[in-house]
Amino acid sequence: MCYIRPLDPLECYHLPTLKTNPLANGLDWDKSGSDFPSGALLGKSLPKLFLYGARFTFLCSRVVAGALFGEPRASTQIVDMLFIVRTLALMILPGCSVFAQQLLNGSFETNQGGCGINLMNDAFNLQVPHVTAFGGQSEVDLLSATCGFGPAEDGDYLVGLYNNTFSDALAFDLTTPLQAGKLYRLEFAARLGDGVFNKNSKVEIGLSASPTTFGLPVFASPVLDTVWQHYQVQFSPASLVQHFTVRIISTDETWVFLDDFSLECPEVDLGPDTAYCVVESIALEVGDLFGSYQWSDGSTGPRTSVDAPGTYWVEVKDGACTITDTILITEIEGNCDCQIFFPTAFSPNNDGINDYFHPFSPCEWLDFELLIFDRWGNAVYRSTDRDGHWDGTRRGRPVPQGVFAYALRHRFSYQLEPTWATGSVVVVR
Repeated sequence: MCYIRPLDPLECYHLPTLKTNPLANGLDWDKSGSDFPSGALLGKSLPKLFLYGARFTFLCSRVVAGALFGEPRASTQIVDMLFIVRTLALMILPGCSVFAQQLLNGSFETNQGGCGINLMNDAFNLQVPHVTAFGGQSEVDLLSATCGFGPAEDGDYLVGLYNNTFSDALAFDLTTPLQAGKLYRLEFAARLGDGVFNKNSKVEIGLSASPTTFGLPVFASPVLDTVWQHYQVQFSPASLVQHFTVRIISTDETWVFLDDFSLECPEVDLGPDTAYCVVESIALEVGDLFGSYQWSDGSTGPRTSVDAPGTYWVEVKDGACTITDTILITEIEGNCDCQIFFPTAFSPNNDGINDYFHPFSPCEWLDFELLIFDRWGNAVYRSTDRDGHWDGTRRGRPVPQGVFAYALRHRFSYQLEPTWATGSVVVVR
């Protein structure tokens, strides 16, 4: 998956100088502070770099803007530069899934650098652009490998949130608001902090209209691990969203590390491959959440209907995202005509004729449980043996002549859940 993350340029990362054979020799990142390549070199290098599938996070100071535009630019103007770079990527690789909206600083890169332990919310907000810390705890940690915490999962920095009775929270600025009725997918990395942690800690994601309120919760992670794990949440907001928010869920004191928040192209899901008794008017749909739709049968709406077994696919587009999914629809041999035959009477007298009661079906049982009851509701027989049979006894003693009720719990191969068949049988003596 290809994308450009338009983070605020705060530290100068230089584009790699292409070697004679980049595929063989790899790409070298120069972060030493040497001269940034000229605009002409950048123009030549950028298309090749994208073709090699490199993923870029541009975090450059004014010198980068000077290289691109011929004069130094303020850091706020660099964000506009990154939109241009993302547009170039789309022109170079039309098939590349670049999500148009992004978090402006999903990796906590700073304009002053250095670690900060137990930063008050205001101090953190001054140091980390486009991320707002809020909450009564007011102890946010800005960490990196240089100060003994790391490495970060993306970039140089990560954030530690501390929870003791209640948690501080973070709000992320977006390039543009998330629209109601559209489908989005957020990815992020999290792990338990070093030292003080509660093994039942989780991360909660919210959607908010304000950078100082958590808003509507949309996701709670599984219990966190001590190593970085990546999580994702897919959702469709009911109203305009200005900020993603994040906080800790924990009943005890804990420390949680966070990093690498980004918006990715959403996923579509036609469901698992499915077998039907009869393939007729089977509905397939992906929801009215995308800009365009193309189905394998030529349909162009959010849903279609199929009447024959086969493999079906859908391709949806939303902005620069192109997403596909495939499903195999099959028809069960015999069209699920699995009838069950029950004797209406039997005579357990050991004459070799109709001595036993047992249901019969030409199909294979996946689940089987047979229960027999007398007229007072007492169970006289129970078996899960698909090949077993009732011989007209209870605990080894013959039951009297009369009517007995049966209940068969069963499931065939085409059924997702077991079903019951009930009736009665006459014991003749």
